[in-house]
Amino acid sequence: MGETAVHFTYRHVPGTRPPVMLLPGLVGADWFWRSTIECLTARGFSTIAWDTPIAKLDRPLATSIEALRRETIALLEDLGIDRAILCGSSLGALVALDVAGSHPERVAALIASGSPGMHEGVVDLDYLLDHTDRETLERYGSRLFYTQPDSIDPALVDETIEMVLHRPTAVKILRAFQAARSYDTVGLLPRVTCPVRLIWGEQDLITPLDNWRPHLSRLPDAELHVIAGCGHAPMVEQPAEWLRLTEEFAERVAGTPAAA
Repeated sequence: MGETAVHFTYRHVPGTRPPVMLLPGLVGADWFWRSTIECLTARGFSTIAWDTPIAKLDRPLATSIEALRRETIALLEDLGIDRAILCGSSLGALVALDVAGSHPERVAALIASGSPGMHEGVVDLDYLLDHTDRETLERYGSRLFYTQPDSIDPALVDETIEMVLHRPTAVKILRAFQAARSYDTVGLLPRVTCPVRLIWGEQDLITPLDNWRPHLSRLPDAELHVIAGCGHAPMVEQPAEWLRLTEEFAERVAGTPAAA
């Protein structure tokens, strides 16, 4: 783990194969990626996982896609990495897409799951701003999963809720939602020219796949995999299928000149 000029901590596991950077969502930190890290490092891939939820970053960073892009590039620079495979969940997926579209020379391939940016309306921002209480947050949190995963430590759930109950953090989260909603995701997609694997939960209520389907053809080199019986976080809710799809794609990409 290291501390860098990019204002957050990260976990870097060196490997002999191309690096994979794992970008978190608003409230999920590296614990979202534990099984993914184990899987990829066992196959020899270098992994870099952000150790801090986006919601815990300084306010200008947490509420700006452009700022998060700069932090991603700065971390690659800090580690001396020219090109990486990016893997993002939720807001981290939108950041990964943004980096790939803005700095194609730095991204060999991309895995995205549950990205916002298609004007989702499932979260009532004004209501949440006035109701930052545990009951409301638990109700919204229950929409993350189609079936509650057994693998989640209840202490992590409590820790996440307490983090969101902190008023300044809640405000950052709502402003990050607004930044994602106002971002020109449709205009970005044609600029993402690297290979992309989209892995989506069929029952994702936070970033519904139906919002994305009309625009997927704008991605020059993309494939979509839908996991049945799964909500917004397949790496937690359906880890076996998530790991199969992630490892398969990383293995394929690793054999290309771009990744090497």
